[in-house]
Amino acid sequence: MGEDKSSSVIVRGEGAYIYDAEGNRLLDGPAGMWCMQTGYGRQEIADAVAAQIMELGYSSAFSLINDKEVELAQRIATKTPGDLNRIFFTTGGSTAVDSALRLCQLASNIKGTPARPLWPVGISWSRKTSSSMSMKQRPIFSSSCAHCMIFRWWAM
Repeated sequence: MGEDKSSSVIVRGEGAYIYDAEGNRLLDGPAGMWCMQTGYGRQEIADAVAAQIMELGYSSAFSLINDKEVELAQRIATKTPGDLNRIFFTTGGSTAVDSALRLCQLASNIKGTPARPLWPVGISWSRKTSSSMSMKQRPIFSSSCAHCMIFRWWAM
């Protein structure tokens, strides 16, 4: 970690708190950047994850479907309004944006219509892939990745 002594070294978590190497208890306000809303050290979650890993640790959503995915998709579809009943799972916000862009491209190709540039309508933090990052409304991000989106959208 270099010579920077200002950053705490986190060693464990319990409930809504994380603990640093010096034993200080810190409230994890952003919840591990929004991925630990359930808290740390939850035995029932650890048991469920372990059981699922032993049964089926991974299944690609791009070429296969698994029973848990079907079950969750059906549960979500019953709660969405109107005919919003098609569910496509991704690993997070960035890949959701990337997948949506690719689906737009696919629909355009199927219809035989020319691709049109896409314009972002708001600021979002869920843009970590090159194509989704090019959609950011912040020059520091969009200018460095704009060529990625242009290449992906127009040339693929």
